[in-house]
Amino acid sequence: MIKTIGLITLGIIWFLWMSDTKITFAPFSFKMNSPMMGIGWVFLLLGFSIVMGGSYDRGAKDKENEIKIEFDKAIEEHNRKFPNDKIEKDEESESTVPNSL
Repeated sequence: MIKTIGLITLGIIWFLWMSDTKITFAPFSFKMNSPMMGIGWVFLLLGFSIVMGGSYDRGAKDKENEIKIEFDKAIEEHNRKFPNDKIEKDEESESTVPNSL
């Protein structure tokens, strides 16, 4: 919770800094010299995070498929080396169960 509040506070401070905000207290005024700069950076970071999240998911799926292929190769190699102790692949659950169990 504290980490989230800290990140939100840092995000607000960063946005105000990027917008070149001037705050005066006598009389109180709040002026952003370039508010579109801060908004543009927020959208840019949002876009990067979406792209990076998508590539992470795609990479995870690719690696999962590579692991399945390597696992199947290892099962086939085991079955060639030890024909009396074959491992069968359960197609329904995609788990492996040795014959000896």
